Amino acid sequence: MLITGCTTQPAEAHDPPGTVTPAESTKTTMEPHVSDDSFTPGPAVADAKALLAWFEGEGKGKKVRIPVIINPSPLGLSSGYIAANTAVAEADGLLIKLDDGRLGVSLADRVRPDCDAGVPCAVWIEGIWGAVVSTGPSLGGPGPGPSLGGPSFGPTKHPFSVHGYKGKVEGDAANVLISG
Repeated sequence: MLITGCTTQPAEAHDPPGTVTPAESTKTTMEPHVSDDSFTPGPAVADAKALLAWFEGEGKGKKVRIPVIINPSPLGLSSGYIAANTAVAEADGLLIKLDDGRLGVSLADRVRPDCDAGVPCAVWIEGIWGAVVSTGPSLGGPGPGPSLGGPSFGPTKHPFSVHGYKGKVEGDAANVLISG
């Protein structure tokens, strides 16, 4: 029978200064929590034309939290209306195309516990106005993108890059909330 053994010495006896030991490598650093207080009221959602002008001007590139009326289905969702409540969404809301590619888990999967399929539901989402990938002429500028032929059906869906889901809207949501 052969019995072997080894002795270990503290890591600092063998490792150069600044080396991370195995025990230290399991420690994690948490990012500071950004409170809801860091969002301030922005433009009203009641006037879709004024809201669109704000997003395409002063609001471009700003992280915002918006009230969106969605109608989830078993197949997911791709669009919604920025509106104060479900009653006025289609008539007065600003139609947006929801780009949730950044989420990892789709927006449809995230809202499923809070919203029933086939029933309009008001939710808060965070993100930035515009598409993640440019769709303008030659993929370099603003515009509707290259024509693939054929007619365009329905109203324009304005792209919104979704960065987070914040839960259901309780009551009416009167304003876009601006980060910062």
